[in-house]
Amino acid sequence: MVKRKFAIMKQLDMPNYKAYPFIICMGLSLLFLILSFLLWIISAIVKKQFILSEMLGNYCGLTFMLCFTFTFCLFLIGTKNILGRIASIFAIIIFISVGTDFYHASHLLYKDRMAYENKQYETKVGVPVKVEYDNPDSGPEWLFELVFKDKTLFVHHLQISRNDYDAHFKDKPLEILYLPNSLYAVEIKVHTN
Repeated sequence: MVKRKFAIMKQLDMPNYKAYPFIICMGLSLLFLILSFLLWIISAIVKKQFILSEMLGNYCGLTFMLCFTFTFCLFLIGTKNILGRIASIFAIIIFISVGTDFYHASHLLYKDRMAYENKQYETKVGVPVKVEYDNPDSGPEWLFELVFKDKTLFVHHLQISRNDYDAHFKDKPLEILYLPNSLYAVEIKVHTN
């Protein structure tokens, strides 16, 4: 076992003070990748439990960002190129920032769990100033968020296609029920007086 351990160190072709963090980062990267896939699968299984499913989806995103963070830590440790190190540090900062956003969204959903269970929704009435859609490369364009003058509401989980939005909601005053902290929409309908 001891001889094998030193053989791995020789294969890495780096001093021990760099090899150990390299191996640890590789292990953490793989761990977070596996955890990310597990959370994604569990999120899909509990899809009917909205808050839990969305929280797990956000934790999945967080663990995926941690996987990439540790992957770029590997590059940072393994490269001698100064531009490679700077790019790795820049990528690490970006992935940590995006991971923090995933965590924050999950925390806000957790705060909204009682409001969701008790159906204590906020209501927004108006015509959106801007309508955002997700990436259409992977299938139909799904409505992503509705932007109003004072707030942006997230609607991607309702799975409303661009065609459905254009046919039923476009340029009409909408009445949207949403969660107070996370701003996730629960229901969208055309507002009638």
